[in-house]
Amino acid sequence: MLYCISIMNILIVYATNSGSTYEAAKIVRDILNEHKHIASIKSVIEAQSDDLSAHDAFVFGSCTWQWTNKEGKILDGELPQHFNDFICRIEGASLKKKHCAVFGMGDHSYSNYCAAAERLSEFVKTFGGTLVGEPLKVGEFFFDLPNNTNRVSSWARSISSLF
Repeated sequence: MLYCISIMNILIVYATNSGSTYEAAKIVRDILNEHKHIASIKSVIEAQSDDLSAHDAFVFGSCTWQWTNKEGKILDGELPQHFNDFICRIEGASLKKKHCAVFGMGDHSYSNYCAAAERLSEFVKTFGGTLVGEPLKVGEFFFDLPNNTNRVSSWARSISSLF
């Protein structure tokens, strides 16, 4: 009996402020590579539209941002500006036929806890991608590092077979 194992070339695109999203992205990369995929990481600042056609699947991760706009209004639960810049850079590109998973990092003090996960899910759908697995939400990553590392690892194992 022959089995067909699908090895996917997966790019993990992340946006971070405190470094927690980058640390989570490294955990996801390592787990996906252990499961015989070819996974790499790229900061959203460096990612380009060519990356979308050069990879089979994606994991998008971002911190959840709170900022004050020019009018003085507090915007809570947003993607950081460099993720929005990426979305503008890839306008016209497509994630059609691409499997994508998302994770959001956050802080329980925000009224829109880990809203980056929802924003990233919307982004994937808008660009025609197929979401796999449940979005992961992780709060206060560094304050409970062992537990949060286990949560990210478990999630990465759960999505590894969905690509």
